[in-house]
Amino acid sequence: MAEYVISQHHRSSIFQQFLSLFKLHPTATFSSSPTLKQELDTYWRTQVSMFILFVLQILCVPLQIIGNSLELLLNTLSVNGGFFGLMYLVLNRKPVKKPTDDPSIYYSLIGHLDWRTSLDRDLVVQHIGRSEINRSISKTLFPEENQGPLFMAELSVMSSKLAYENPQVIKRVVTKVWNMNFVAQYDCWNECQRRKSTGVFVFTDRDVDANVVVVAFRGTEPFNTYNWSTDFDFSWYKLPTLGRVHVGFLEALGLGDRNDLTTFAQIHRKLSRLDSMQPDESLSGLSEDVIADDEKLLAFDVVTKQVTDILQSNKNAKLYITGHSLGGALACLYSALLFCKQEDQVTDRIDGVYTYGQPRVGDKEFARYVDKKLCSPVNRYFRVVYCSDMVPRVPFDDHVSQFKHSGLCWYFDIFYSAKIMHEEPNKNYFSLLYLLPMEMYALWELIFSFFIAKIHGENYRESGSSTLFRLAGLLSPGVAAHSPVNYVNAVRLGLKARLLHINHSTPPPPFHPSN
Repeated sequence: MAEYVISQHHRSSIFQQFLSLFKLHPTATFSSSPTLKQELDTYWRTQVSMFILFVLQILCVPLQIIGNSLELLLNTLSVNGGFFGLMYLVLNRKPVKKPTDDPSIYYSLIGHLDWRTSLDRDLVVQHIGRSEINRSISKTLFPEENQGPLFMAELSVMSSKLAYENPQVIKRVVTKVWNMNFVAQYDCWNECQRRKSTGVFVFTDRDVDANVVVVAFRGTEPFNTYNWSTDFDFSWYKLPTLGRVHVGFLEALGLGDRNDLTTFAQIHRKLSRLDSMQPDESLSGLSEDVIADDEKLLAFDVVTKQVTDILQSNKNAKLYITGHSLGGALACLYSALLFCKQEDQVTDRIDGVYTYGQPRVGDKEFARYVDKKLCSPVNRYFRVVYCSDMVPRVPFDDHVSQFKHSGLCWYFDIFYSAKIMHEEPNKNYFSLLYLLPMEMYALWELIFSFFIAKIHGENYRESGSSTLFRLAGLLSPGVAAHSPVNYVNAVRLGLKARLLHINHSTPPPPFHPSN
């Protein structure tokens, strides 16, 4: 029978969960026995995970109210000329614009942290040359032979950030700002959470004879405890070929439901009999009623069908999959599942998987599988980590949790200098040794935010919301470092300096056994 370790927080009442945190295992004693030690470690790992999830459940409603209110306030200020513009209208009894009147300019909190929507013109010039700048942007940016990893990093990080916005904003930016072809945006069903909590959108460089197809998964929303619950859940399920995979990410892709463990067993059975699966058969282990429900779109199924249709109609198109935070984890897992399900007509066209601030997805076996499929013999997987960002360092890479990262880490320090590493420093985040440096990093980031525009230009001027977030980040530096602002800056400032090192034709060093 397939292995699984799944937290029981969805099967117990909150009060029962809370009481269980203070109970010791009745037979627990300290011993040199590795079996007993592992049981104790697993027990306490479960308790820590349950405690975090318990706190997030309590904070769910108040945080949602705070997040929605803050978002409304920021958008109200934005459409009325800022704080002083709003005060002028109020004091002179003039009508105040309602931001909800036009959803295409109603930005998320992430959008207010980083106001940039245009693609970096300097990277465009580097990629296609100044003599080409006035020609067809679509044709010159995306030649059939090579898309250019530097510009694709720019496009993917901006797509990852844009994925946080509502469909109207996404469509406007893709079509009006980037002059590309918007295909679709989906809010997909998570059966465990009983809500549409997985966001993803698809676009191409042009509507006919496309050379580029991009799939961008939405990441962790700041005040969405459902997203944070997924990130801090340490549950896993062992699947054939893939190894142990994070249960929350499987649920986010619409494949299973921990409240019914037979759904994961069903995925296991499907992956064990791929030769007998029908071409259009769903990989999901959920009931047929859910799979067939048009109101409950399942992310893996709907995106795969959409991408397959596009690739069949555009013979020269290459596929790029991306995401920030939770979106990065889903991009990584989605790519692995495409290979595992033997979707050859899709996997043969994958040219790059770009993730930013991605948490760990599976164990060593999963990491080796991704490394084999996406990093050898040609590297197609770019996992970008900024400085002390907390999210790439969870779930933990230790003998208890056993989560591992795949491939190489493209690590950027506080000066946006790039290093190519097997693993980011301080890989499990919680360390007294790194506590003081992380606080110093957070303080430097706050100070530097006031001067970055003078050094690098107005395109890098940070919003007031970003500055306040950095100020709050002094209390939790790993959270502030997770801001997409840092990842856009890392690509635009750091990758320019390392252009020669990012080459699709150069395979990465061998997978490190200790990872």
